[in-house]
Amino acid sequence: MKAPSPQLTTPLVSRSLKTVGLIMILAALLDIAILLFPFQPSDRPWLIATADQIANRGIVPLMGTVLIFLGYWVDSVAGAPTEPRSSWQDLRFWASLLASLLGLIFLLMAFLHPNNVRLNYSAALEQINEESSQFQTQQTNRLTGELAQQRTVLDRLIAANDEQLNQAIRAV
Repeated sequence: MKAPSPQLTTPLVSRSLKTVGLIMILAALLDIAILLFPFQPSDRPWLIATADQIANRGIVPLMGTVLIFLGYWVDSVAGAPTEPRSSWQDLRFWASLLASLLGLIFLLMAFLHPNNVRLNYSAALEQINEESSQFQTQQTNRLTGELAQQRTVLDRLIAANDEQLNQAIRAV
């Protein structure tokens, strides 16, 4: 059995790389679009979680872009004839444009995400302080009530007689 010639496999490899790269990019964009629903830009925890998920998925379109350019590189190394096209019809232009757009989004996220985390932390800290203040007030009120009850009991015992008071002191 004879191995296929490089002239036959090179266009197939090139086309396969470009196709897989394009599929990876489209799948990543669809995944990110689905991730954005339901859109809640005023909900800080949603913003933090969404930025985290988009950053985690960022490698997929990058790898797709690399595969597209690798396909074009295989074409150029093999000496495949290139057809003159306008930049609007070239896949490399659109891959570069998308890479620039995603890079801009990641750059904006790098500045906005720490601020959102800080604001979320401040809100959580404020809520914890408020809850601790409420708990402290409740405990103070409870202890004041119990102390008033104990004073009332002691006042009754003092008024009743001294003997019962001494028995109560020994019992405690």
